[in-house]
Amino acid sequence: MRRFAVTIAVLLLAVALVGCTAADEAPDEASGGHQGTPGIETQPDGTARASGYLNRSELEGGFWVLTAEESDESLVIVVLVNADDLGMDLEERVGELSIAEGALVEGSSSVRMAGPELEVETLTVESAE
Repeated sequence: MRRFAVTIAVLLLAVALVGCTAADEAPDEASGGHQGTPGIETQPDGTARASGYLNRSELEGGFWVLTAEESDESLVIVVLVNADDLGMDLEERVGELSIAEGALVEGSSSVRMAGPELEVETLTVESAE
């Protein structure tokens, strides 16, 4: 019984240490604070910064999203609410790593129901070259 308790204690310590090291990673300044890890960060000024792969979802008439992987069937990180209004040819950039900055849309009802929604102010698509 004592061996079991020691094993559980060691496993809990290992999980706690792994969690601490992941939280201590600093953004990579060379990539504009982006480490290549898809996700959403809330900025100190209340805006949000989302990173992921640019894709088009064809649900409910179609809309632009950032996903966790290059595939358009991957987990949706954020819906880019006004991406069509940015004046960019996004079709050519599908599957490329992108960073979107703007305001998360709070409390809105949407037929998309694909993930959190971001009203995009800037969209940076990293070159595949």
